[in-house]
Amino acid sequence: MKLSEMKLSEYEQKMLQLYWNTLNEDQTLNIFNNPNLITLSFINHLKVKQLQLFQCKNVIPVLNSDLKELEIEQCDLQTIPGFKLNELEVLKAKNNNILTINGSQFPKLKELDLSYNKNFSFAELQFMNQIQKLTLRECNIYDTNVLHYLDNLTELDLSQNKLYNIQVLQYLTFLTKLRLSRCRILNLECLTHLFFLTELDISFNKSVDDITPLSKLSKLTKINMAWCGLKHIYALRNLTCVKELNISGNSEIDITPIQYLKQLVEIKASNCSILDLSVFQVLVNLEYVDVSQNQILSIEPFKPLKNLIYLNLDSNYISSNYFDSLKDQLYNCSFFNFSQKQATRKQINNIIMFQKINRPPTLFRKLYYSRNILTEQLSFGKNTVSSLLQQQDNSQITFSNKIVSLFELLNNQEVCQ
Repeated sequence: MKLSEMKLSEYEQKMLQLYWNTLNEDQTLNIFNNPNLITLSFINHLKVKQLQLFQCKNVIPVLNSDLKELEIEQCDLQTIPGFKLNELEVLKAKNNNILTINGSQFPKLKELDLSYNKNFSFAELQFMNQIQKLTLRECNIYDTNVLHYLDNLTELDLSQNKLYNIQVLQYLTFLTKLRLSRCRILNLECLTHLFFLTELDISFNKSVDDITPLSKLSKLTKINMAWCGLKHIYALRNLTCVKELNISGNSEIDITPIQYLKQLVEIKASNCSILDLSVFQVLVNLEYVDVSQNQILSIEPFKPLKNLIYLNLDSNYISSNYFDSLKDQLYNCSFFNFSQKQATRKQINNIIMFQKINRPPTLFRKLYYSRNILTEQLSFGKNTVSSLLQQQDNSQITFSNKIVSLFELLNNQEVCQ
């Protein structure tokens, strides 16, 4: 039930009481965008277990001790409205102005979300060690020492805070899910003892350049390390349980260790300057692949991946003919995203051959070009290569599935004989 833009009179409240008393105890009451809400006293007579308030003003204490879940968002609150809520297990109070919280008010609380309360002082949390799931996104947190007392935590989200030192996390040995995205973390050494960790998000921590401490976390199944400036991921070789991996935005990364993650179902590797996809061909369980914004020329390694249902190849140097052939073979794939990248001369010159040319260069006689659509064939003589290069910045030469740049041809005049 939603009450929107309403001012509740006493009569209306009484009618609501009569109505809600007939409802199932699992019923949820939602009140959205009610700037004139003065009292919630009628709720105390209802059987609702879940109460959600969004953009409501003038909220006075909730007295219903039967509430299991309370969500109060964008209500400009400085404290949690209510007295002792003995049965409350889930409290979400995002986007308010909460300064502190009284732990004794919620003796059975298991899940707490106070994200985006930027003036929050969470010293009181040390008396709430029964909490199992804690979310404090963007709360201007510098010091995490109070977390030392929350040794029953299984899920923790401290993303978007100004955290350098996270050593206290070594004491939270029951953690299974940890999110530290967009912090200022320098190293991951404190995570070494979190053996139960299954999900980890350290994305957008540009000062993290060594993930070696993760090598012993054998239970990890989901890892997000996008945009960390990583150059190697050798530590992943032993993490054979990983099913979801995000390494996007690491432009100098060596993706070779991915071949050991045989259980991978989902991988995101956009903006990684990837040239060769050969490590993917052994990952037969892959269902979701995003390798957009790379420098990929050949998509042959995808052909054995019969379980693919999502494939994003946007902005690569791939022939449309190759792509059409791939679509026919991946008959289970329901989503393809493919648009060709227009290469500059510099980009083409930096594209590396996938395999060494094992035939004399004098055998090259065909030029295929036209914005990576390798369809037009032109014969060329000794003096035409340089003129074509001036006209077509994105030209490429192909022969028997081997690719070289025009730059390399110009430096080998035998080609044009």
